[in-house]
Amino acid sequence: MSLLERFNKVTGGDWITAGNDVQYKIVEDTLYFQCSNGKSDWRYNFMASEDVYEKSDIPFIGHKGFNKLWQSVRKEIEVLKFSKIVGYSQGAALAIRAHENYYHRYGFEPDVTILFGCPPSIKNPSKKLKARFSRVVNYHNPRDLVYFLPMLIGYGHVGECRTLRGKASRPSGYKLLTWLSGHSPAEYRQRTCDE
Repeated sequence: MSLLERFNKVTGGDWITAGNDVQYKIVEDTLYFQCSNGKSDWRYNFMASEDVYEKSDIPFIGHKGFNKLWQSVRKEIEVLKFSKIVGYSQGAALAIRAHENYYHRYGFEPDVTILFGCPPSIKNPSKKLKARFSRVVNYHNPRDLVYFLPMLIGYGHVGECRTLRGKASRPSGYKLLTWLSGHSPAEYRQRTCDE
C-alpha cells in the first residue's frame, strides 16, 4: 500500500468510537487512529503537562492528554489482531502508545508504525525505550507546527523522522490559517503523492 493510500485510510471514515472519544479502526491487518475530530479531542490536546505512563515495564514521561486517551482505549485495543499501525496528528500520538504497548505485550515491535504529523509527546526517552521504536516512521510536512511546537516545552519524537519532499500548494478556497499551520490534510495528501 502506498503512503498516499495509507493517509487516505487514516483520514477516511468508518471509525469505531471508544473510551474518551477515541476513533480507531482495523482495516485488514492495520490499526488506524484518527486525528482530532471535535471539542473533546482538543481538550486532551491541550493537556500538555507531564504525566508518568506506568502501564509498561519501562515507565516514561509523556503528554498527559495523550496518555489519558490511550488509557481509555488500551484494554479494547489489546484484544485486537493487527501487525501494523497508522496514525495522523493526535492519532499518531496514540499510535506511538499502541506501538509501545504492542512491544510490552509481545516482546517485539509491530511490522511497521507509520505516523503523519505526529506531535512529539514523550520526554527524555531512555535508550531502552527508544529501541522499542525502530520500526516507527514519522512523516511530517516541512513546516508542520504540530510536529515542531511541543518541542519547545521539552517533548521529543521517537522513531525515524522523515520530511515529506513533495510539492504542495493551497487549494482554492482553503482557509489560509489552516494552510499556514503546515498540518492540513490537504498538504499531507499532496506531499504524500510524490513519496
